[in-house]
Amino acid sequence: MKQPLLHILLVFLYTQNLQYAQGNDSIISFSAFIQNIIQYHPYIQNINIQNIQQSRAYITKNRGYFDLKTYYQFNQKLFQSKNYYSIINGGVKIPTWIGADIRAEYNYNTGLYINSSEYLPPNGLWSIGASLPVLKNLFIDERRWQLKYAKLELKIAEQEYNVQLLDFLSDAIYRYWQWFEAFNKYLIIKNATEVSRQRLLATIDATSLGDIPSIDTTET
Repeated sequence: MKQPLLHILLVFLYTQNLQYAQGNDSIISFSAFIQNIIQYHPYIQNINIQNIQQSRAYITKNRGYFDLKTYYQFNQKLFQSKNYYSIINGGVKIPTWIGADIRAEYNYNTGLYINSSEYLPPNGLWSIGASLPVLKNLFIDERRWQLKYAKLELKIAEQEYNVQLLDFLSDAIYRYWQWFEAFNKYLIIKNATEVSRQRLLATIDATSLGDIPSIDTTET
């Protein structure tokens, strides 16, 4: 019964001294104490980096599979001022969330010795197309699965972070109230000492005036 009553008393003293604590730079309030631990303590920051930030980085990485991609290829052979062949191939690829890929491509082939099957118009050839899976990878594919998995990993990491944070804070809170109890005991003793000092001075003054016998100063 002593411990719960002591905790209730400490909470009461904390609420009574909260305004004083916030106004004194040498005293940190309970809320500021907890906030500082969450924001700045190396152990908490390390957990945050290893769990939350790392999982978010994986999500960003897997979202990159859906970014627009560009490609370009140029092959050429020149010999004795003759253009044997010049082959240019470039374009963009746009992955979509439904598994389809949209492509826009430009091809330009010219030269004396290119294959007849590779002849193109003088200005080159533009093409636009899309690839859509009919059966395989229609509902899920590797890139969508990797992103879903990364998001699931983030949720798990957040839960692990919260568990470790609460475990660490439980000990920190206990330490804080230990300090708070000791500090308030110090304030009580300091106040009692000051009251006793003032009483002693008042007794000495009363003795010098002859109001009370000198032995009272010794008792005080």
